[in-house]
Amino acid sequence: MKKNWFLLFVLLCSVSIFTGCSDDEDKSWKNIPDTEISGDDADLTVNGTASAGSVKLTVQNAELATLDLKNVIDGYPDVSMDVTLTKQTDTTFIFVGSKDLTTAPTKATENLPTLLKVDVKGSVTVSGKIKIDITTSGVALSVGTYSGNNLKLTYSDRELPSKTITLSVAEGSAGAFLSLPNIIPGEPEAIISDVQLNENNEFNGQGQTAGGCTVKYAGSVKDEVMTLSLNVTLSNDLLGNLNGTWNMPDTVVYTDEGRVAYAPILFNWKASAPVMEDGKLSSDQITDLLRLIASPILANVLHTVTFHSDGNITAEYFPNLKFDDKLIGDMLNGMIDIPEDRKWEVSPVNLAFWYTKNDTLFVIPNLEMILNQISLNNGTDLSQLATIIKNILPTVQNLSEEELQEMIKSMLEKYGLPIDINQIKIKNILNWLITGVPVKYKIGNGLQAYVDKEMVAPFMSLLLPILPSLQEKLDSTMIELSPGNSQSIGDLLRLMGPFMLGIGEVTQIEDMWKDTSVFELGLELEK
Repeated sequence: MKKNWFLLFVLLCSVSIFTGCSDDEDKSWKNIPDTEISGDDADLTVNGTASAGSVKLTVQNAELATLDLKNVIDGYPDVSMDVTLTKQTDTTFIFVGSKDLTTAPTKATENLPTLLKVDVKGSVTVSGKIKIDITTSGVALSVGTYSGNNLKLTYSDRELPSKTITLSVAEGSAGAFLSLPNIIPGEPEAIISDVQLNENNEFNGQGQTAGGCTVKYAGSVKDEVMTLSLNVTLSNDLLGNLNGTWNMPDTVVYTDEGRVAYAPILFNWKASAPVMEDGKLSSDQITDLLRLIASPILANVLHTVTFHSDGNITAEYFPNLKFDDKLIGDMLNGMIDIPEDRKWEVSPVNLAFWYTKNDTLFVIPNLEMILNQISLNNGTDLSQLATIIKNILPTVQNLSEEELQEMIKSMLEKYGLPIDINQIKIKNILNWLITGVPVKYKIGNGLQAYVDKEMVAPFMSLLLPILPSLQEKLDSTMIELSPGNSQSIGDLLRLMGPFMLGIGEVTQIEDMWKDTSVFELGLELEK
């Protein structure tokens, strides 16, 4: 019995001791205000930069609290996280915490989830003063759409302006996605996945698009500007066995019957020929005549064409051709004689692109860079025109076909041009600046690239109504072709154009076109 009383006494003493300790426990954490703190009472920084917004610290006990950040982190209006609490003085507590966010920032494109790591370190006083240093890292800092001054893009190591690129992250993916619209020829919506960004928002690697193009990339995002370098190899389907350098023939080959079998100019026009003063020319004779006269010009201007595996087209060309007596003689005799010491120039990349699809070659001109290159070569400032094209094209392309028709018609009426544009799909032509101008091609002993009757027909509908006024101009500006007389290419075409077609006047073209069964005009190239 005495033993039981002794045990009871010990138990009562233990309770008293613990109760005494509890009474002595520091409960100053309960004095931390459970209200939103903002303004002068909130000293907030995000990645070293002062931030506004408000915070609320809900304390659970002496070691744990919940921190709510409202409109503090750009793109994330409400962030809540657990933090650990440590007392420093009677009135100050420090806290630290970290949280990974998997929701999209509001600045990102809709429905593009991203990742962001948020680290906080701060202090709070029982009087309601709070100081927080917030550090964020992750893809979310770089997520967004980049264009204009916010994008520095190079394609094949040369600047490619006026493009738009989006960086995003898919939910559940550890890597980012690069969306490259209308950048890779033949793939208007190319996407590169599994792009890994480091702590400095830098990335590099190699990926493959859904269409099989290989893309080597290297880039970074800093101060809301993306710098990106792309080096691309088109898929075999897009290359179509066309890639490589093709040479312009430097001779004309004849058949045993005296017909032109092979020449730089490809021309095939099957139609009945009108009567000239001295008789008739067959359509075969007309096409041979044009090839013989035009081929020396082309061969003296264009040396090679290279279809690069990245989708670029470059050429070796001669920019300073003069129509002297020698060249005129070559044209009249159907001869090609290129000086051995001719220095050919090479066009830079990113002026024009190419790809193949369904036995068709698509050529995409980069008007802005072409105009800038002309300005650079000739010293003529076309930058304003390039800027106008760059700014107007997106707006024009968003117009309906009906709106475009009305706009073009009013322009033609203003200048008194009687052209019927009803048969022209203007929107399709504008889209060629994105999808490429379609050109037929065949690969045999060489390469034939040409447009056919179906492709030319809409444009002939524009030309035919203005032939009478064109003939009047030709009659009033006709020059004499004679040795020693300096001729421009415009002069020569005005004089020799009708002759090359085997007609007396250009108005006769309408009758020829109505009776046309075959029309092919283009280039003959060889390896």
